[in-house]
Amino acid sequence: MLAGVYLYSASSSIHRRRPCRRALIGNKEKKMEGTLNLVGFGLAAIGPGIATGLIFAAYINGVARQPEARSVLQPIAFLGFALAEALALFGLVLAFVL
Repeated sequence: MLAGVYLYSASSSIHRRRPCRRALIGNKEKKMEGTLNLVGFGLAAIGPGIATGLIFAAYINGVARQPEARSVLQPIAFLGFALAEALALFGLVLAFVL
């Protein structure tokens, strides 16, 4: 309620001060502030999340089929994970900058 905004009621014999209706309605109206950049980033972050899952699923599948190939597959899996997460972090930075 806005302080200091009052109307005098002429309908009552005792002139009580009551808040102005426009002040109350104006207080209840809230506007959406900010941008939708973070919502867009939230939707775009689904891609790197799925990519990370697919990368490690392929790594586990490959190691399960050929355990001796673990030393070859592990750096490739971590490199793919790092690239996927770098894209997600790059998107987060752009969401805050734009």
